[in-house]
Amino acid sequence: MKIFKVMLSIVLVVFVLAFVGLGIFLKAFNLNQYKDQIAQKISEALHRPMGIENLSLEFSWKQGIALEVKGVSIKEDPAFAPALGFESRPLSGEGTLATIESVHLFVDVAALFNERRFVISQVEVVSPQLTIIRNPDGELNVQRLVAASQNVPPAPPTEQNSANAPPANQHSPSSKTPTMDQFALSIEALRINNGKILFIDKSQVPPLNLGMEQLNVEIQHFSLDKPFLFNFDGSVLAQQKNCQGKGTGQVDAAQGQLRLDDTRVSLDFSSMDVSLLKEYFEGPIAGEANLHIAQMVVGKEGLMVLSGKGEVINGRIKPKNFKSSIDHIDAQWEMSEADLALQELSMNVGPGKVITKGRSQDYLKTNKFSFHTDVEDVFVDQVVDFSQLPIKFEGKLNGSMDVQGEGMDPAKMLSTLSGQGHYEINEGVLRGMNILKLFLESVSQIGNLGEKLHAQLSDYYKEKLAQEDTVFDQITADAYIKEGIISVTQAQAKTAGFHLLSHAQIDLAQNIDMDASFSVEKDLTDMLVAAAEQFAYIADESGRIRVPAKHYHGPLASLKVQPDTDYLLKTVFKNAVQQDLKQLLRKALDIEDVPEGQHSGNPQPNEGSTSGQDSSADSSADSPADSPAGSPAQENKGNPEDILLENVLDMIFK
Repeated sequence: MKIFKVMLSIVLVVFVLAFVGLGIFLKAFNLNQYKDQIAQKISEALHRPMGIENLSLEFSWKQGIALEVKGVSIKEDPAFAPALGFESRPLSGEGTLATIESVHLFVDVAALFNERRFVISQVEVVSPQLTIIRNPDGELNVQRLVAASQNVPPAPPTEQNSANAPPANQHSPSSKTPTMDQFALSIEALRINNGKILFIDKSQVPPLNLGMEQLNVEIQHFSLDKPFLFNFDGSVLAQQKNCQGKGTGQVDAAQGQLRLDDTRVSLDFSSMDVSLLKEYFEGPIAGEANLHIAQMVVGKEGLMVLSGKGEVINGRIKPKNFKSSIDHIDAQWEMSEADLALQELSMNVGPGKVITKGRSQDYLKTNKFSFHTDVEDVFVDQVVDFSQLPIKFEGKLNGSMDVQGEGMDPAKMLSTLSGQGHYEINEGVLRGMNILKLFLESVSQIGNLGEKLHAQLSDYYKEKLAQEDTVFDQITADAYIKEGIISVTQAQAKTAGFHLLSHAQIDLAQNIDMDASFSVEKDLTDMLVAAAEQFAYIADESGRIRVPAKHYHGPLASLKVQPDTDYLLKTVFKNAVQQDLKQLLRKALDIEDVPEGQHSGNPQPNEGSTSGQDSSADSSADSPADSPAGSPAQENKGNPEDILLENVLDMIFK
């Protein structure tokens, strides 16, 4: 027994001496002299420059072995550099993939000696910054980093792209038997403090910059052979934290993959700084977004597996150039590694509503999308700000449209956009402009009608003429989109006295090319003819005057629709002169006038017969007021002399 006590004492003394010697050795050991060699080895593994400012080792009985690393930086791949950050506050240096202010690592000495386990009790990463870049081809810079660390080129997606992917540690048989390296990455607690992440999407023009700052991450029991729990919070486009999440993760070092399960993320829009998105929005925004990732696997091939769904609740935002905000934005969608299905996106625009459903295929690369949108009672003046426009318009917009397109770059998306739809505007009012008055003032230039025309107007039209605004019964239009050009066809607007018919094309720069015409109602046409019989020459077979509007090409904001008075005067003059010349040429050529209703090759029925009465009635219906401008409806088309006169006059007025 005494010998046993002596042996035990000797063992204890040896252990104490070993610990003391280890402490003295660690305090005297200058690890910093090896920092360049360590950085060189890591650089060779990552295939990009890596630097370390300082390395140090310390030993204490309380915390064990402590390793401190300061000033870590990893340069960007030349194919992705330079990396652009926020103009006002860049998140990382130009051309830098990642930087870390400091790393503190503590080794549990007690577990090493007592349990023969190499355990890192705690790792604290201070102020890391990471820049993730997607190039125009859809490749991420971190994909090359993972591939480089594995010393193999990126491989194409495998059959593993399934929502039922096996756990990460089952991808490789080697992961079933932990190695010393894997034990070295068994970490009881991993904390990231004040991190920053910047995502730059160069597949869009201009590049889309999104970032998360004030990022704190906490991981419990991190290891390479078991799942671990994590949680995080941070700020997205905000001065205060507005994003948080938690879930389960697992790393497969052999396959270079990270798997997340049952991960939930929420984002509060109300604290976002919209000034960073001033190109798209203005004013405060509100709402909340929630994302549930059932499973996600990310590897050197990029996103391999994804199964999840998301929602936006009670959102509010004011797009740039909109007069009012869009409220009660609610959306639900489902997503996989390839497709995103928008089940419904609904929003209130004033008292109206817009509902959209659709799908995006291969949304991370080609992004082929198709959507159907319904518009219900949206007030036009709530959407378009007319304060800077020469006209003010009100009305309720209803309709629907189907659109398709593809691409990640908004410019490309617009250029590939195609679709069709039908819209109508009810209760339309054009403020500060009386189109009836404008039209009558234009046509009054023929013969200085003025008071004579006003005297022929009915009380109904006199009342409409005295109003300052134009009230439309209904406005309808069919719209088509092809290669980013909007074509509006069969657009009709009905108001007191006439219809306005038009078709137009609008390009991406909001320039419009439009042709339109006025079709005057029969009763108003009769009043115009009574005031000046010349109008009878430009009436069509239905007894309506049709007057084209001046062709317009220019900015949509400066659009004007005015009757083409030059065409009107020319047409009236031409037809009046034609009639006079016909009479003169008839007399000069000694051509007899054929009585009305008696045409060459069409014998006049016997007087008093029933057929003769019908023929006379039909003929009288084709009065000058009912014939189109220059129409020979009342002339003897079958008469050779008349054909000769028509040809001569056509040559004169050609």
